[in-house]
Amino acid sequence: MKLAITDACIFIDLHLLDLVVPLFELDIEVHTSLDVFNELNEEQRQLLSAY
Repeated sequence: MKLAITDACIFIDLHLLDLVVPLFELDIEVHTSLDVFNELNEEQRQLLSAY
């Protein structure tokens, strides 16, 4: 399955709930834009850069 995340709030909420790692452990291909990625703070960008 493919998932497109088009709003930074989704990543922000996942980060606050400690669900970023579990999301990427699922059998899902996650896509987002550079604009969405750039809306995140440095800590959030570093965490997501691993994926």
